[in-house]
Amino acid sequence: MSIKAVLETLTQWSQEKKTENNVSDIYVTLGNDFNAAVSAFGTFRIDMTELNSIPDELRAMLESCLAEDACQQTLDLYLPDVRKIITKLLQGLRAKQSIYRQIVSDQKHRSFKITHPLRFPLRHCNQHIGGHNTPRLVSEQ
Repeated sequence: MSIKAVLETLTQWSQEKKTENNVSDIYVTLGNDFNAAVSAFGTFRIDMTELNSIPDELRAMLESCLAEDACQQTLDLYLPDVRKIITKLLQGLRAKQSIYRQIVSDQKHRSFKITHPLRFPLRHCNQHIGGHNTPRLVSEQ
């Protein structure tokens, strides 16, 4: 995601190196990235409901910031809240990514069981039957 770019662009805006439109463009990119993540996680039926409001929270904070004069004082005033919102987004996405990884791992595990039904450990035990040593498979459960 373009989270780092939001922080960098907002900092450059406060130094008058970037414009409000640059900050807005980066926010739109972040929103598109977020929507792509929602869609990707949705494919695996991972609920994103608790994260859906975060882009709106960020937009409101950025709009308030950009309504002020571009200077270090404005950045100092708004950056802590912007960081909190971004941190909440990152933590939420990491939690969803963890769920995604578990789902993928479970699917691989199930797929392996189907293609390899004797997945449990086996050992050979020698049985003396009729004068011959015949290996016998015994499961270790």
